[in-house]
Amino acid sequence: MKKASGLIAAVIIVKNEAHAIFEWLAHHASIGVDQFIIYDNGSTDTTVDQIRSFPDQKRIRLINWPMEFGQMPAYQNALMRFGRRFKWMAFIDADEFFIPLQHETLPEILADFENDDGLIVPWTLFGSSGHVTRPGGLILESYTHRAADDFDVNRHTKCIIKPSGIAGPTITPHNFIPLHPRGLVREDHVAIDHDTSQLPETFVPQRLRLHHYVVQSREDFANKQARGLATRSDPRDNSFFDIHDQNVVEDVTALRFVAAIREWQMRRLPARRRFGWLRRRPRGV
Repeated sequence: MKKASGLIAAVIIVKNEAHAIFEWLAHHASIGVDQFIIYDNGSTDTTVDQIRSFPDQKRIRLINWPMEFGQMPAYQNALMRFGRRFKWMAFIDADEFFIPLQHETLPEILADFENDDGLIVPWTLFGSSGHVTRPGGLILESYTHRAADDFDVNRHTKCIIKPSGIAGPTITPHNFIPLHPRGLVREDHVAIDHDTSQLPETFVPQRLRLHHYVVQSREDFANKQARGLATRSDPRDNSFFDIHDQNVVEDVTALRFVAAIREWQMRRLPARRRFGWLRRRPRGV
């Protein structure tokens, strides 16, 4: 294992993710993310309050981003404005959680990819675990059933990229255009074509997963349908839930991260007035 080095930022666009965003921040801070660049896409719930209650506000860059279908423009903006500040940038959603599998931190894993432009991480799709209404616990502890490894959706990927090695995003949030021939690789160092949003075959990670809790409970999925999408994708109808509600494998891998999230929750900052937070650009942005 190589020595960990270089700052890591996670870029995310959110809209009405109040139930998930604090847990998402706490988990990724616990595994080694240094900075969070958050584009708020017009949240009308308490998403911003949850972000502002995170104990380490120095990690947060919160940006008002009311643009319709604003995800890919936000990614481009993040690369242009912040790319030079970070060795690595991850681009994921609030229902996606990086899960190290070998008791490594994210910086320790990325130290083995110094010669690459980025790391491709495939999804591990989780279903509803039978929940109709939103459960009271954390996402990581409430949804413990997933799809089989060879389920087709698990071939979709997200990226942790080196901004210095990237020309820009593609037309989807799943991939980026590398500057060098070797480009983006899987964790086994096999290079992957950047022109596709999914792997050509099943690949089962041994070091780093991206758990994708895309449907969660029936209640949560209905809320997601009402919220709409951040990209020009097909609307998610009820058949989307039926296809992605995969619960054939019990998987409690993520439970060992719950204690660290609870520690962040115990340090939550007191509630503050929301008015004006996003009307002023935060310092350093």
